Amino acid sequence: MNSSLPPQRPSRRRPRSHAATSSHWGWKVAYILLVIVVGRLAFLGYDYWQAWQELERARAQEQQLLHEQQLLKEEEARYQDPQQIEKEAREQLGLVKEDEVPYVR
Repeated sequence: MNSSLPPQRPSRRRPRSHAATSSHWGWKVAYILLVIVVGRLAFLGYDYWQAWQELERARAQEQQLLHEQQLLKEEEARYQDPQQIEKEAREQLGLVKEDEVPYVR
């Protein structure tokens, strides 16, 4: 043996055990699964938000259509009156009765 070499100290490092290595892989797998779950939840949240926006647009359109329907019902009720029909015919179409003389304003 070579006596000129200093004596070696025992290593302070402990050799990696199988449990330490599998624990390291366990964290990686858990992290990957967490990323997948968070990504999926974000995707589902975006879909939910889009569906909510579509629902709000449909509700607004429904309110607009109900308002228009009410206006049309009121207009229909006005035209049930023969005097209203005559008035509209005179004003909008310029119609006159047979014994009347038309004039231009």
